[in-house]
Amino acid sequence: MAEKKPVLMAWGIALVSLGFPWWLTGNGILEVIRRNPLHPDALVLLGALGLVGVGLIAQWKYGRLWSPRVRRRQPRYQRWLWGLYSGSLVAGLLLVWLAGYPPEWLLSLLGLVK
Repeated sequence: MAEKKPVLMAWGIALVSLGFPWWLTGNGILEVIRRNPLHPDALVLLGALGLVGVGLIAQWKYGRLWSPRVRRRQPRYQRWLWGLYSGSLVAGLLLVWLAGYPPEWLLSLLGLVK
């Protein structure tokens, strides 16, 4: 079992590095729904780009986990963090795509197009 200090430090870094982009994204989505005229879509895009950046850096750091032989020897918390960062990378890429090319059904769902 891994020592508690590195585990807590790794989860703390994950919470801080992913918390701010998710907060920006959520805040931007809420402001888009409220029809704020001050371009809240930029907040969504900025948060999504932050998620992509953090996800890419984490993929580079945890990249050695791609090999199944190495993955079995890694502590469980590193495998969970790798999955968390991978999911955030995919979500960030999806949000960047949706912010750049919003589909009509999404715009009508938000009430921005009739």
